[in-house]
Order: sequence, then C-alpha cells, then structure tokens
Amino acid sequence: MRILTFFLIFYPLKSEAPVTSTFMEARSLHFHTGIDFSTGGRCGLPVYSPVDGYVVRLKVSYIGMGKAVYIQDSAQKVYVFAHLDEFAGPLDSIVKAQQLKTREYTQDLWLEHGRIALRKGELVGYSGKSGYGPPHLHFEMRRGFDVALNPLFYLGIRDSIPPEIKFIDVVPLSPESSIDGLPIPRRLRPKKVGDVLHIQGKFGIEISAVDYVNDRSYETAPYSFKLLVDGDTLFSVRFDSLNFREFGLSRSLYRPEGSHYSRALVRLYPPRGGAMGLESRWPGKAYMPGYHRAIVVVSDLAGNERSVSVPYRMGSSGWRTDEPHWDIVRDGFAVRMSDFGCLLGVTPGRTLTFNGQPVAPLGEAGGYRLFFLGEQGRGVISGSQRREFLLARVTPDSFFLPLKDFYLKASEGTALYSFYIFVMEQEDSLRLSGYSGIATRSLTLLPLRPPLRGRFEIGMRRESGRDMCLVRIHGEKAEFRGNSAKGYSEDLGTFV
Repeated sequence: MRILTFFLIFYPLKSEAPVTSTFMEARSLHFHTGIDFSTGGRCGLPVYSPVDGYVVRLKVSYIGMGKAVYIQDSAQKVYVFAHLDEFAGPLDSIVKAQQLKTREYTQDLWLEHGRIALRKGELVGYSGKSGYGPPHLHFEMRRGFDVALNPLFYLGIRDSIPPEIKFIDVVPLSPESSIDGLPIPRRLRPKKVGDVLHIQGKFGIEISAVDYVNDRSYETAPYSFKLLVDGDTLFSVRFDSLNFREFGLSRSLYRPEGSHYSRALVRLYPPRGGAMGLESRWPGKAYMPGYHRAIVVVSDLAGNERSVSVPYRMGSSGWRTDEPHWDIVRDGFAVRMSDFGCLLGVTPGRTLTFNGQPVAPLGEAGGYRLFFLGEQGRGVISGSQRREFLLARVTPDSFFLPLKDFYLKASEGTALYSFYIFVMEQEDSLRLSGYSGIATRSLTLLPLRPPLRGRFEIGMRRESGRDMCLVRIHGEKAEFRGNSAKGYSEDLGTFV
C-alpha cells in the first residue's frame, strides 16, 4: 500500500463515509471535479471545515451544486462543499438576508476577505440534496479557483481493494481498419482474453474499469491507467488535477457506453483535444507488423492494481466466429455502431437494401449475416416486417445535415469529432418519409449518447411548410415531438 506524503486535512464528517464518486469521473458533458460521500440517504449530517481559513463564497441555486460554501486557506487552496441542506448559523444569516433583500432564492455571494473566519473542525453546514442528485456530500479541493485537485490525496482513506477491469474494447481508428475481420470494436472480457487478435490498420484500446475505495457497494473511477506494448509504456493518465479550461472535455477522454455516463470507457490513446495530465507515446511500435502483447494496468491511489494482457498480430487478417457485442437487438436484426459507420446483423430470410441497392454480406457470426454501412443514406430491412432506417454522418463542421427529407441540426455547439448516427422509428409501420401522418413518440437513436456539445435536434424536411422536429436533445434530457392540427405537440419519449 502506498504511503501518502501529502499533508492530511481534517475529515469533513464526524466519521468516515463511503466514497460514491471519485475525481475526474465522466459526467454527461464534463468531468466530476471532486469526490462524493454517501450520507446514507439522509440529510442533516454536520459538515466541518477541513482547515483554518475564511469563507470566500456562498452559492445557492435550484440546480447544479445547490447550496455550496467555498473556504480558502492561507496557502490559497479552496475547499468546496455542495448540495448542502443548510448553512451554519452566521453563513445562513448572510444568505437569508440577501434573499430577502433581492427577493430571489438564487444567490452567488462573494465575501470580503476576513469577514467570516473558520477554525479547522468548525461547523460550516449540514449535508443535503439541494441542486442535483440524492442526499450526498460533494467535496472539492482547488488550487486557487483555476485548478481542481484530487481530494483523496489529502484525506488518508485506507483502501485495500484493487480496481476491477470489466472489459477491454479494441477499436478501429480509421475507415480502413479491422479487428478480426470487422470494422467495429472487438470486446474482450478479462477471463476470456487469450486468443490472438488479427488487426489491420490503425487501432486503439479502451477500457471499462471501476474502483471501490474500500467499499464494494459503490463503483467509482480508478486513479490511473497505463498501456504497455511489448514492455514499453505508450500511454498513461493519472487523475491528479484538472484545469477548469478542460472541464468540458470529458467526451475526449471517455467514450460513453449505454444510456448512463457511469459506464463510460477510458480511451488509452491520445484524446481528441485536451491534455488532462496524460503522457502519450502512442502508437510507438504498436502498429509495426508482427506479433505484439499489449498490457493494460489500472491502479487506485493506494497502489492496488489490476492488469490484463491482450496478444495481437498486426497486419494479418482473421475472422471472428463469435457474435459481436451489439448496441441494440431487435426481432430479426441487430446494430453495432462505430465512428465510421454501422454493422448490421440480419437473420436468415431477411434482405438489406441501402440507397435502393442490395448489400452483400461480409460473412456470418452468431446466427446473423453481417453487413457494414459506411456512408449516408436510407436503408430497408425486408422480411416478415419491413424496417426502415436512416444513417447520417456528423462532423464538427456540419451544423445542419440534410439527407433528402431528414436532417440533424446542432442549434448550440457542435460535434466533438466525426461520427455516424442511426435513426429508426419504433413502430411496426414506419413513417420516415415526410408524410403528414407522422406522430413520432419514440425513436431508436444510436449512439445512445452522441458526442455532441450543446443542443441538437433530428427532424424531417418538408417540401412545403416548416421543418418538423422529431426529437430535441440537451444533455441528459430528450424531448420527442410530433405534429397535430394545432401544430407541434410535445411527448415524453425514451431512448432504447
């Protein structure tokens, strides 16, 4: 176990509590800049100042961090407690007086230096659930107001449980790349790694791993990741600190998996924008022809670690016989997305046409005939039930992408990098042709969490009249829309 040489601060709660989220975990569109403590589903636990210092800021909001207090010490470090139920006596009086004066609940008060002094261990407030989330205590440490620090360095929490590696994805990084004969990611479970992968073209490795900070009840992000190829370290990242200029770059380091950000994979190759404390010599010798062995090492802050080895042969061809890891599986077909298109698995007895032309299969696996589509267009899966879908390419430069009567538009922001989206209406009788009968309440949209920053929408181009928005998305929230005699009507929908 690693012995920490950093100074330890006063623990902010009466007794040690489980850590439920760690520093630099993925969130929907940003990094988590502190750690979260469980309060056992309760509000009202006393919260104490970790240092001698001064209160420099008090913030109150319906959203985000809710009620938050900022404390600064003599070394200019800032300590933040958020989601409080209430502030301690004098702090509460200052906030309530300003609320009465302005007749507004929301406040952001910066206090003159020295107005409210605190001693280490002095009460600053009570834990709660204000802002976002269930009852818990969010705690941050900052160097000034510009750089977030990993608080686990300074709390002296003992941790004897090593991280757990869930799976590895070996992903193609160019349209010409393939992993075991297919241009989509190859998923490997730690207990099943052993067979040599056959790789052609540029590739990268992504990992899903969790840490427990000495409590197996909560899965959190590990502290560090390292990738070695033939003994040489080609990529490493440690979650020590984060400049707030990089706050919104989580999608560059993490690839979302499924419908929730907690399942995100860490990219073990240079991210698309932002440094975030990583060290990279990738690809080094990784792309040289011949046999190689990649080793991924995952560590926590106490020095506990896990590793997994991935043997592969570069420049050779091969074909997988097992079923791919699908994003969705429907009656008669399945879909797996990549940044360069989508893989469709179609059961025997069904046919696939794309842009009006039949498509030849790549091969078969898992009871499906496999087809890869790497261009924009409209496809039809025929059989006992006809299913129509749309495939469109989104790029950072494309804010509005017309595709006949289909469009994707980013109203605020842009794509973080180029990728493809797959859209299918979840109805037996598909109506994606722009007719007036559309009344969409639910769509299948892949990827489930597109790498788009800001608001965006998917809709239909109308030959006459205004465009029809089918779905509008902002962060975690999706709003499905249709048309009626009175114009637009809004309906709640769900992603599948």
